Amino acid sequence: MSNNEIYEDFNECLKIGILHIPSGRFLTAEVFNNEINISGTALRRRQVWSLITDRKNTDTLFLQNSLGRFLSVNKDGKISTSLKSDCEERFRLEFAPDGTGEWAFKSDAYGFYLTGTDTQVSCFSKSPVWWSFRLATHPQVHIRHQFRSRYLRLLNDGLELRADQPYPWGPESVIWIEQPTMVASQGFGRSPNIPLVGKAAVSRLGRVAFRMPNGKYLKSNGEMCSEMDDSTLFSFEYRPGNPGTFAFRDQTGHYLTTIGPGTTKVKTNTNIGKEELFLIEHAALQVGNPGTFAFRDQTGHYLTTIGPGTTKVKTNTNIGKEELFLIEHAALQVGIEISANQHELDETAIFQLEYIGGMGFNALEAIASNPASTLSGPDGGVNDSSASNSSLINNNHSITNGVHSDVYFLTTGFWRLRSRSGKLWKLASSSGVKNTSSDGDQESLFEMLTVNKVNDKQIRQIVFRSNDGEQSLTARKLGAVSTSGRLIDETQLPSSDELFNIILTNRTSIVFLSSLTGGFLVRGKQNILDSNGVAYEPFYIRVTKRHTYKFFARNPNSTYSIWAASLDGTLQLEPTHQTPTDDENNKDTEDTINNDLKYEFQLHFLGHSRVLIQSLNSQRGNSISLVKSEVKGDVKLDIPSGGGGDITINYIWEI
Repeated sequence: MSNNEIYEDFNECLKIGILHIPSGRFLTAEVFNNEINISGTALRRRQVWSLITDRKNTDTLFLQNSLGRFLSVNKDGKISTSLKSDCEERFRLEFAPDGTGEWAFKSDAYGFYLTGTDTQVSCFSKSPVWWSFRLATHPQVHIRHQFRSRYLRLLNDGLELRADQPYPWGPESVIWIEQPTMVASQGFGRSPNIPLVGKAAVSRLGRVAFRMPNGKYLKSNGEMCSEMDDSTLFSFEYRPGNPGTFAFRDQTGHYLTTIGPGTTKVKTNTNIGKEELFLIEHAALQVGNPGTFAFRDQTGHYLTTIGPGTTKVKTNTNIGKEELFLIEHAALQVGIEISANQHELDETAIFQLEYIGGMGFNALEAIASNPASTLSGPDGGVNDSSASNSSLINNNHSITNGVHSDVYFLTTGFWRLRSRSGKLWKLASSSGVKNTSSDGDQESLFEMLTVNKVNDKQIRQIVFRSNDGEQSLTARKLGAVSTSGRLIDETQLPSSDELFNIILTNRTSIVFLSSLTGGFLVRGKQNILDSNGVAYEPFYIRVTKRHTYKFFARNPNSTYSIWAASLDGTLQLEPTHQTPTDDENNKDTEDTINNDLKYEFQLHFLGHSRVLIQSLNSQRGNSISLVKSEVKGDVKLDIPSGGGGDITINYIWEI
């Protein structure tokens, strides 16, 4: 195993902070001399450990720190870190039998357990030494029952969590994994951290709760409640494997499972079996069913399907079920069909926009190129799910790996659009646009180009380019979709009939995790946004009449503040009397906020659950202005200029 390989969260890898009991301090990897100690009072980059499944022995794992080094133990129990991963770096997980959620780390080579004090860490205990943990992952996920192979969703009445859908769909399948408050007195941003101490208090910090899209929490008996309490907390057991699975126990030690039609609740079972295992997946734009999207042409009309499934633009300016499409990860889409009856959507209305990757900007490569990052592949490149499709990709035309002054697009890689029948869209100069292609057809791949210039006519717009770079998707006046018949490259201004909008519709709130700091984007001092948050802050989404986004934060008194981008580069929260659910088309609620670009933002989807956040209140002409994180957590608006406008890890956010 390479020390700088990329692994998929929740599948081969789980990122956590390891809490010492009873001190409540984190196992920390220091840069100086690669020292390991127990000193951290907050979960930041040096306190994050990746539990990586050993692909050769899938019931064991390695503990890798943020410097790319593996925790290692010798025959005398001495702890160090190593760039290699071999037998002395291999551990096994054990869980407290009483269901408290405590973990023990056992050396696979020598059979001793990891232990520690405030001044020393070793691995020489013959009996289990229990630790607690904190998740260091994005909180919005999909959960799938492994045996039933069905995803969990909140029923329409909001009273039951049920594992009954073969495919995650809509906001009701996005579940938040939360944990109890880490410190005795905690605010957002960089407030001082006073750790809780004592065995019971620290053990409780390692338990998790499941928050539903409506804000309710799942109780062990399957009911819902409004507040997190002991009845909503479950121990979290990670079982390495291919893929890794998870089990959850309530405070009495009984396991969460599914019964009857898929109702999720605890039975009286204290032994784990196939009915008690779950899979966790990112609720991200290219994984599972992360997002539902709509496409609009330059006149504001939506792309839809009519008759036998013909795809074209009609005169509809309102979004409905016929105008919704799916963006999916290609690896998860092969052989999957969506039930039209279950999702209350006609089969002719659903298409899957499958991310392939390949050429264009790659978020993981940008992260890997950061000097402090070790997320590159064993040969210095990045492992990408698109590898199996590389033979389909045409490499003859130019690509853009950043935001440059002489180009109009940010290229985001190759995609495919699949119909309900399994056929793929085909963009070819000889035959135009047809829904007749199959997997393996080179002409089924096309690029999604994001317009990176800002003006009134080019807000939230993209261009679809064919694999050979010689065609683009166009919407004609009568609604027919065809190819442009002209060569398209990044230095050309697109025509109006080549421009489409993408609108994210399956999330009412969103969390941003900095790829640079590993911290959440939260309000800091004086309401200025900060990327050093140790606890996430959800921001509520409103789509504007221009099909951009406004982000709202809830204040303690149940009022709201709104993101505001100043021309000096400051990004802060301003108080507002509006709410995320206000109708922008209602003149009774309209005020200057509705018409001021300082409150409007775009999300540019990069794949791999990553985005760029663009402010429309640009500092310089029509240049793209992005939300940028600094090493110490400061956040500002910036126009990429270093390295010729390349996008670096500072600008990349996980959602």
